[in-house]
Amino acid sequence: MECPYLKGISTHRLCKASPALYTPVVDDLEQYCSKDDFTECPIFLAHALRWSFKEGAAISAI
Repeated sequence: MECPYLKGISTHRLCKASPALYTPVVDDLEQYCSKDDFTECPIFLAHALRWSFKEGAAISAI
């Protein structure tokens, strides 16, 4: 399974989990993006933490 945040065509891939524009290098594509263990990617993990922090802050404000 490929990372759901990896967008674009084969020669121009962008990581949408990154807050800035990031084009994964070949090593990152092979190690994280194109495998089932994409959840171990540091950019994916940072995105998940940012999302859960924002979501938690929004819930606690209610």
